[in-house]
Amino acid sequence: MMDKRLAAIVYPATKGILADWLLVEVVNRLQGLRLQLAGAVQLNTHRDNRRRCDMFMRDLSSGELVEISEYRGPQARGCRLDHRALEDMVGLSKAAVDRGVDLLIVNRFGKREAKGQGFRQTMDAAITKGIPVLTTVGTDNLTHWRHYTADFAEELPVDLSSAMAWCLRTARTAENV
Repeated sequence: MMDKRLAAIVYPATKGILADWLLVEVVNRLQGLRLQLAGAVQLNTHRDNRRRCDMFMRDLSSGELVEISEYRGPQARGCRLDHRALEDMVGLSKAAVDRGVDLLIVNRFGKREAKGQGFRQTMDAAITKGIPVLTTVGTDNLTHWRHYTADFAEELPVDLSSAMAWCLRTARTAENV
């Protein structure tokens, strides 16, 4: 049986921070093995004077760190995502996929990806080029993920060993690692 080239680490809807940490650790290990990566991971900074964290994304091909959250005051509610900053990250990732990489890692298959936006076209481009894609998905978006992937994806537990094994098994240069 051929390995599926698309996988998501499935996490409980309230445990996104755990999935973020796990993906950062996977990236650190893969970069240590010299795999060429595209995509982005999320890094959050907590501040004592704020209810919610500041969100940043690190582009995996350039190392560029971009803030993707907007501070709208202490009483603000709703989405804090800076959509323009996210699209800038998507553009960096798509350019790296176009140049050719071993693996695309997308921090999250979230609401925007479920609607066909965000990193969705970059994921599609990677799949078309035969580049494996690893992401995370919360249980609140699992139905959308399954609709998008049909039977063409693996669902992984929130487990470093499982994620690393999948990456090393499917990455384009895994045989060289």
